[in-house]
Amino acid sequence: MALRKSVDGKKLLPFLSKKHVVIPKNLEETYYNRFVAPLIASFDDIEANGFEINKNEYDPHPLLTISELPPANSKEVPTLFDATSGESANSDEAGKIVFDLSFKYGKHRFRGDAFGPVSVTVEKKDNDYVFHRVKETQKRKRSTHKRLSNLGYPYGDFGLL
Repeated sequence: MALRKSVDGKKLLPFLSKKHVVIPKNLEETYYNRFVAPLIASFDDIEANGFEINKNEYDPHPLLTISELPPANSKEVPTLFDATSGESANSDEAGKIVFDLSFKYGKHRFRGDAFGPVSVTVEKKDNDYVFHRVKETQKRKRSTHKRLSNLGYPYGDFGLL
């Protein structure tokens, strides 16, 4: 396989110096999430043996989640409409409203600040793993960011208000 994109060579050393690389069962999921999934996201023409890669392309559907930060040291979780919310909080952040933008692609959901053209999720099915490689259509995603910015919520300000 010829690599057209740059890959950190240090990550490939174990594969070049040994006949087999064994990943312990207890580290398998971490290995797939941290090493294999980013490689799958980086390359269009990747083949897999021993696991499945589903390749899909979806139009993004924006989701704006609104929530309130609870007090840091309180066991009670205030509600958005609680009249005393934030009054006795020990943190300056408590009681503030948080807007979280994400995008749904089919059944997959990705954070709004993940601007990569491809995202990969890992799903464990029994003892096997399935990688879902989702190619994002950036045009609609950008238009959603622009529309929200025009409404007074610039992308960089998503978070605490």
